[in-house]
Amino acid sequence: MKRIYIALILIIISAVVCILEFRFVTKTSEMYIKRIERIEREYNSDKYKALKLCNELSKDWEISASPMDTFLYHDYVDDISKNTGKLEILIKEEDTSAFETTCEEIKKQLESLKKSEIPSLENII
Repeated sequence: MKRIYIALILIIISAVVCILEFRFVTKTSEMYIKRIERIEREYNSDKYKALKLCNELSKDWEISASPMDTFLYHDYVDDISKNTGKLEILIKEEDTSAFETTCEEIKKQLESLKKSEIPSLENII
């Protein structure tokens, strides 16, 4: 009977960790999508402010990426890190089309990251 209780406790702990990780990834992805959209709006009106926001985004992403690397496929997180770093360069070079493309790519990567955590048959198998 003691083993059954231990097994149930371990199952409950595993379920709680999975739920917390899912919520963390979902909320983090949504937050960064909103921040990217804000940077896009600022780019059209004030490039200096967009650059400042982009710098903050890169620093904050590096902090958020660390716990994500624990639970997620590292390449997804690394690709987003590369693209957030690229945004600053594109703003400085005033390469509008590449900037817009990179923003869209980051948003798609974040959406993909979020969808990859949804417990579906496709993601499990």
